[in-house]
Amino acid sequence: MSLENRLETTAAAIGAAFAGRSLPKKDPVFASGSPELDSDHLLALARQHGWRDLPWTSLCANSIALALATPAGFAYFLPACMTASLKHYAQCGSLTSMILTCLTPDDEGDSETMAELERDFESLEPGFLGEGSSSGIFAESEGMREEFEERIAPLTGEEKAAVRVYLKYLDEVHGDDFPAFGPREALERFWADAERGDGQRP
Repeated sequence: MSLENRLETTAAAIGAAFAGRSLPKKDPVFASGSPELDSDHLLALARQHGWRDLPWTSLCANSIALALATPAGFAYFLPACMTASLKHYAQCGSLTSMILTCLTPDDEGDSETMAELERDFESLEPGFLGEGSSSGIFAESEGMREEFEERIAPLTGEEKAAVRVYLKYLDEVHGDDFPAFGPREALERFWADAERGDGQRP
């Protein structure tokens, strides 16, 4: 199967699995705000269109929306973001990274891995990171595993299977772009297990 056909097959699997997903009518869509998120713009688009018709440019410009969404909001925006990530990968790099961050449960070794990445980057670009190290984020967030489980709880078994298809495609086609915190980690930590990734708790 050609790369183009595999991409379309993966996108079709997402479309079929999330066909019934709509914007939450009563539940809040975002748990918190950020200067990096134009929530009013995204919500206006979401009220006018289904997730399939959300402009990929708006999703890429507001990639942090996934991290700030409520579980119900996450389930609505996720298929649109995965589809945008597939079809506009080169233009939506930060969106893909955000999707992976939200779909990967934390691990106790993440803090050291991040510290190593920052040391490598600092050696290439001295002073670029300044005093703000992000490695402490992992060490300080004891509830990250619970947050991950809450985030994916609304997803159905079929939707979770589509997430697994997306991650497998991303790993096979773009896996080398992620030396750490990539689709492989997401698969190994949760999604590769068909039973667990289709609805059972780890």
